[in-house]
Amino acid sequence: MKQIDDRALIGARNNADLYEAVFRAHGLRFRRPPHAFFAVDKPPPYYATVSLTAPIDPGSFLAELADTASLHGRTLTVKDSFDQLDLGPFGFERLFTSQWIYRRAQPVALPDGWRLIADADELRAWEAGWRGSPLDTDAMFPPNLLDLADIRFLGRANDGNFRAGCIANLSADCIGLSNVFDTDKSPEMFAEAALAAGSLDGNRPVVGYERADTLDSARRIGFDAVGPLTVWSSSNAQF
Repeated sequence: MKQIDDRALIGARNNADLYEAVFRAHGLRFRRPPHAFFAVDKPPPYYATVSLTAPIDPGSFLAELADTASLHGRTLTVKDSFDQLDLGPFGFERLFTSQWIYRRAQPVALPDGWRLIADADELRAWEAGWRGSPLDTDAMFPPNLLDLADIRFLGRANDGNFRAGCIANLSADCIGLSNVFDTDKSPEMFAEAALAAGSLDGNRPVVGYERADTLDSARRIGFDAVGPLTVWSSSNAQF
């Protein structure tokens, strides 16, 4: 079994914590044994059906994937959090490969102009900024997420329109940074989002996963790339 950086494990578990919060907010069923998060109901957009949280034996895990594929009509998205699987022979396509990122704990201040999202109207405006269009469909992030102590939406608004933002989800051993957006495409955007998330608790490292130019931005501001992950997708998985 390949060696996995402990910091990648921290990131994968934190990401599953976010999954759990979002699934609960939508009233969706899931299973979360020690090694993976499994959607029982259809996941929301951009969320995988299966997301690994610990190293596995690929051979035995394929049987679990086969059962999950049957449950979801053979349509399956798998976040292989440690790049352990080759799902090509089973009817999957590789959507993308990314890197877990980790920045050590450090006290930082909330950047100027950024704030915590406080109510349902602000969250709706934040999601419109994240989507890049008016929110005329069901919300991806229901307002009951604002009631959770470990999920925080942060953003920077002008005239009520959120032009930058991120989600920070707090686990016991880290803060997860995700859903970073910036409608102005500023080169400082990722750095500001990382500071916004880190400002919630200077005693916890900030984790996430990124690729391409955003990964380069993360490295420039002190994040380490600590291990690959791959997302696979199939509309007709065959096991």
